[in-house]
Amino acid sequence: MYNEFPYNFIIQGEIVLNIFKSKKKADSIFMNGNIYKGYGFNDTVEAVAIKDGLIIALGDYDEMEELINEDTLIVDLEGKYVLPGFINFNNDSVLETFFEQYIHLDESMSLEEIIDSIEGMSYYYDQRDIIFGYGYSENAFNEFKNEDIIKRLDEISQSKPVLLVSSNNMECVYNSVAKNIILGTAEEEVVEIITLPYILNLLIPYDFAEIMEKVTNINNNAKEKGFTTLCNVKSPYFFDEVFENALLDLYNEGNLNFKYQGSFYINRQYNLKYIKYMIGKLRTNCSELSNYIEHDILFIDMNKHMKANWLSEVFKYCEEVKINIQIECSKDEELNEVISAFDSSKMSETSNLTVIYNGGDVESFVPFKIIYSQRKAFDKTVDLIKDRTEKGAEVIGADEILGVIQEGYVADFAIFDECPLEKKPSDFLKMNTSITVINGEMVYNEEKERDDEWYDIFSGTPL
Repeated sequence: MYNEFPYNFIIQGEIVLNIFKSKKKADSIFMNGNIYKGYGFNDTVEAVAIKDGLIIALGDYDEMEELINEDTLIVDLEGKYVLPGFINFNNDSVLETFFEQYIHLDESMSLEEIIDSIEGMSYYYDQRDIIFGYGYSENAFNEFKNEDIIKRLDEISQSKPVLLVSSNNMECVYNSVAKNIILGTAEEEVVEIITLPYILNLLIPYDFAEIMEKVTNINNNAKEKGFTTLCNVKSPYFFDEVFENALLDLYNEGNLNFKYQGSFYINRQYNLKYIKYMIGKLRTNCSELSNYIEHDILFIDMNKHMKANWLSEVFKYCEEVKINIQIECSKDEELNEVISAFDSSKMSETSNLTVIYNGGDVESFVPFKIIYSQRKAFDKTVDLIKDRTEKGAEVIGADEILGVIQEGYVADFAIFDECPLEKKPSDFLKMNTSITVINGEMVYNEEKERDDEWYDIFSGTPL
């Protein structure tokens, strides 16, 4: 019989459509709402149908009958207002999470100043098993032999490991206690090359319970504010990995309420082989996570040491493996190096390269996106929302799947009881969502969570 064939078939040399092929049925339909369709937030529809996390139809609910079967979930929005899920594209959640996990050092500090700073923070590490500092310049110890550095750090503590990591995220120094642990373990494990990742994984200078608590707070805040995607920038990879382990715990428990886009942060002119290795490693760590945790951004913090010829090679590699690039520039000379590298690399103008510029307005044409970091406060709420949706998707290179509500796009929504567009920007920033949706699934429902809280209260009350 013809209906046994799942695809088109041929009768007497003619192609005949398989009219028996079933139509795509929606996994869920959100109806009876004010759903802002497409760009500009000028047009609303009543209903949106979702299949496999993507929007498959928009319009009147009455016209979606053919998309419904017994398995389709129908959600009555009761007049709520539906916007695209918000994107925080310049997020520093990782650095905020680790802020209290290390002693903050500065690139301008000498060895003496570093020691004084750590000794002045003695109250900080009294209750910790390791003294951990981050942020000194790799040039701070140029005048000292390694043995002399170890002796000076022994002055800080002879009973606890002391570990200091430089701001280039590649070098470290430590005291005798740490040295004995590192060399002793490496000998037992037959480790021939001791790297910074090995040292960090061995000494573990973080309190994971504290980190987990902060990540959980970030997770809860995201769902209540409608942020469905957080893009992290400007944090060292060793902080990123621990942060992502905390996210993975939430994901495995079914409690991760936002999608995370990590970045590999560069603030020095690293060897291209090292960049390739790290990007490959970070991407591999995020595989098979349903796009909830990804690592597809290279963030370059420009300085005078980064030149166009090196940038050009980095650009070529990133375009080849489809890595998005964000570059922060503070001076015209740095921006000129980026322009020169873009031209010599022959990158296509469709490549996702975004420059975050801290200088004045750029009057001349540049063949890539520029974001001015010193932005004025938004006068209109619609512009603030566009910044969190359309613009955010463009910056992270996801403007073909995120940032608007239209067919073929990911079903990420921030849903409000009141119309956000009618609020002043200051009032809008105080608003919480009533429902937050990621990939078509409700990760937050204020009314349900409130009912669950009341149930927990009364179920624990003796009669």
